[in-house]
Amino acid sequence: DGPSPAARDRIALKLARVALNARPGPQVPAALRQVLDRHSLDPGPAGEIRLLLGLLLRNQSGSGTAALEEIARAVPDLLTVSTGQAARALAITAIPSLKGWPFREHRRLLAEAERLLPEVAEEELRSAVLANRATALALMGDPSAGDAVADLPGTLTGEAAARVYANLAGAATSLGHPDRARAFQDRAWQAVRTHHAPYLEAFVETTDLVAAFTGGRWKGLLERAERAEEQYRNVPDFHAEALLVCGLLRLHTKGQTDVARRLLDQAVRTTALDTGVVLTSAAAAAARVHLAAARPAQAVQAAEGALHHVRRTGAWAWATPLVPTTVDALIRDGRPDEAHRLAAELAEGVADRDAPAARAALLTCRALLTPQEGRHPAASPAPPTATDGPRPGSATPDALYGAAADAWTRLDRPWEAAYVREAWGLHLLATGTAGGRTVLHEAIAAYQDLDAVWDVLRCQRGLREHGEVTVRRPGALGYGDHLSPRERAVARLASLGLSNREIARELVLSHRTVEHHVARALRKLGVSSRTEIGPQLGP
Repeated sequence: DGPSPAARDRIALKLARVALNARPGPQVPAALRQVLDRHSLDPGPAGEIRLLLGLLLRNQSGSGTAALEEIARAVPDLLTVSTGQAARALAITAIPSLKGWPFREHRRLLAEAERLLPEVAEEELRSAVLANRATALALMGDPSAGDAVADLPGTLTGEAAARVYANLAGAATSLGHPDRARAFQDRAWQAVRTHHAPYLEAFVETTDLVAAFTGGRWKGLLERAERAEEQYRNVPDFHAEALLVCGLLRLHTKGQTDVARRLLDQAVRTTALDTGVVLTSAAAAAARVHLAAARPAQAVQAAEGALHHVRRTGAWAWATPLVPTTVDALIRDGRPDEAHRLAAELAEGVADRDAPAARAALLTCRALLTPQEGRHPAASPAPPTATDGPRPGSATPDALYGAAADAWTRLDRPWEAAYVREAWGLHLLATGTAGGRTVLHEAIAAYQDLDAVWDVLRCQRGLREHGEVTVRRPGALGYGDHLSPRERAVARLASLGLSNREIARELVLSHRTVEHHVARALRKLGVSSRTEIGPQLGP
């Protein structure tokens, strides 16, 4: 309010430029809006401030599509003074997200930016357009993304390099290019070390967390993710990715289904736009919890929100975590026609995409659908491409499951490979085919390598349900008068009013095991009824 209009406008532009990498609070966007609302700016400064305001909203405030719309509003003003700035704004809005516009709209905006690119003379602006172009194409799984990356100028340093290579690393991780992801991530870290900016450090760190989880590098990861969750609470998308990893690890390594679901729900509520990671992974994990508790209808319901976003945007290349679990849930819920149609949607959606992980997911779906073949010919998946592997009806179940497990192994995705072996072993046991116990024990060994306790317990229950005896490994920890982690998890659910049978389904335990845990928890806590447990457990 104090400076003259000219000084105020000049300061606003400087503030907008500095704030982009500074993780500011909500007062900065509010101040910039106030300046824009006074209508004293020339088109050039007005367009640039609006562009930077849109970026602030997109990256840090959780405003979602409102941020994209703000950036799009800047384009007409920018065109009057700078083709390069207008092309930059268009290229930014071309970057897709699950909460954004349909992919075809992002592709149209990118084409507009590409049309302006030959007229952009300023090296810095041209580099920014090329960086956003490479990011957009990589995230979409466009086969031309490799050429776009090759077109990046060798002069990218500091802030620009950290941004583009972190974006490219995230896209490569999601789509199933682990070697590319590692190379891009290394370059992003190098750039951050020479350009210390809190926002960029958070960007690269959370990208690394997701990659570590995806690649099965889980040792010490929960502690890292919890630190990131604490540090990055003022940047929604980074906070959401940290919450996601915390929730997934709490589920798989601790078996804390109630804690995990709370963290995953918070991640979904927190993410502003989501470039293919949070919504699909959180929904798939929630569906797996329901499946483990024999609630297939609820599992399908848990997946529906994320599937809606995938269908609306056409982002099938990002549906890797979600579709196999949903197909499994639909089959178990007695809805095989819908399961076939979903697999067909995935096949069609990734037919022209450079997305190896989505193709591995499609192989997994086809293996899961094998017992349904012959009964639902009208709903069978679309014709395969050369890289899709064997098709149901043209290969044995063993060949389909084996191809899917091998595909995940080649992509350095050990959890997914174990998941396929688990489904394979259970299929063999259910059909009375030899080898089921062996395959399921292979899955257990793979889960144990990850310290995926919850998954191991689920496999062991599968063995018991098919009459196979599991042997407890010696050397279990003694907890004396203190609750063990499993006793605490059971006690927590009991204090919430769940019955022993409901707790058994939730934690993948037998009914008798839950009875023993409840009895020991009551004794150790010194209470006589389940209603007294809560206050004794503490936070």
